[in-house]
Amino acid sequence: MIVVELDDGCVVHRVEDPAEAEAFRAGFVKAYRDVFARPPYEESFTEDEASTIWDRLVGSPNHITFVVEDASELVAFASAIPLSCDGPVARALAGLVPVRDTMYLAELGVLPEYRDRGLARLLVKARLKAMDPARFTHVVLRAVEGKNEALAMYRELLFTDMGVSMTVTRERIDGTVRSDERHFMSRVLSQVDVDSAG
Repeated sequence: MIVVELDDGCVVHRVEDPAEAEAFRAGFVKAYRDVFARPPYEESFTEDEASTIWDRLVGSPNHITFVVEDASELVAFASAIPLSCDGPVARALAGLVPVRDTMYLAELGVLPEYRDRGLARLLVKARLKAMDPARFTHVVLRAVEGKNEALAMYRELLFTDMGVSMTVTRERIDGTVRSDERHFMSRVLSQVDVDSAG
């Protein structure tokens, strides 16, 4: 479903049904591998791995997934899923947020040549707006160490550091296997619901 056509010609779609998900699969796989091969990640993903990630995102109940196209090329993507659908992250944050009532901003990527156009901020805000505050009270995300512009954007959007990080180990594009730290940030979606939860 087309959400908005931007002034620069890019088109933002919300992916809601299986037919849409299948139509955007190849574009997501290509963009995902490209985004994460670049600094600061420099991570290596096969086409099958990226395709499996897409299936997990769009197969999660209550997922909120957006893609951005320019002339039929997928140039950005963003997805939020219930925190309970991501076991490792849910375990890392158990006791810090109500897992059942928390959304996780699982993926966000913009191709390098499309950065500095406000797409990342637009996609974060679109996901937040699409969340049901009657169902979810919190939202969390992971930010890689050293991505200072991203951290500044999240803080401007009222996310706060949780003081918790998670080590992620992946094969890199040079063939080595290395680890980095991903820092968690959170934001309360519905203060009323949080207060009434006891």
